[in-house]
Amino acid sequence: MEQPAIRTQNLCKTYQMGQTPVEALADVTLEIFPGEFVSIMGKSGSGKSTLLHLMGGLDRQTAGSVWIGDQEISEMPESRLSVFRRQHLGFVFQFFNLIPELTLWENIVFPSLLENNTYDREVFAELCDTLELRGRLIHRPSQVSGGQQQRAAIARALILRPDVILLDEPTGNLDQSSADAVLRLLRTVSERWHQTVVLVTHDEEAAAYGDRVIRLTDGRLA
Repeated sequence: MEQPAIRTQNLCKTYQMGQTPVEALADVTLEIFPGEFVSIMGKSGSGKSTLLHLMGGLDRQTAGSVWIGDQEISEMPESRLSVFRRQHLGFVFQFFNLIPELTLWENIVFPSLLENNTYDREVFAELCDTLELRGRLIHRPSQVSGGQQQRAAIARALILRPDVILLDEPTGNLDQSSADAVLRLLRTVSERWHQTVVLVTHDEEAAAYGDRVIRLTDGRLA
C-alpha cells in the first residue's frame, strides 16, 4: 500500500487563554496520499488553520503526531525541521510575506537561493505565464496589486516543486478569474507532478477543485 504523504495520529492542540485552556484541535487522525488534492473546510474557529500549521511543522502539537512521508516532523528539533520544511514543503498564506526590498522575480526564486541556487526555468516560465506575472517581475511588492502579490507568493511556493503544498485561503484576495487560474494550477501540479496539495478554504467552489473535502467542526473531524 502506498505510503501517505501526510499522516496525523490523534492530533491535539490546546492553547492557554489566561487561565483557561482552549481546545483548538482534538484527536484528529487522517491520511493524505501523494498527488492528492484535499480541501479542508469548516467555520471560522473550527481548527482549519491550526491543522494546516501542525501539518507544516509551523506549530507544535499538544499531543499526537504528524508524519510527512516517512519522517515524523512533530518530534524533529527545530534546526532540522526548518531545513526539512524548506526542502519538502511549500506554503501559501492569505498574507503574502514577500520581501519588500526584492522584485517579484527575486521573491519567487528566493527559495532556490537557500538551497543550491538553481531552479527549473521551464517551471518558472510556466508559473509566470499561468499566474499572469510576466509584466510585473521587475517590480517590487509595493508597486503591484494585492492580487499580483498573492500570485507571486503562490509561484514562490511552487518553484522548487515541493512534495507537499499547504495553502491557507490563498484565493481570498483574488478576483474570480485569478482565483480560478490558481485553482486550475493546483489541480495541474497534483496531477502532472504528483505533488500533494492541501487547501484550507471557506469557499465551496474552491474546495470542489479537490479530490475530496475534509470538514472540521469545533476542532474535530466532522
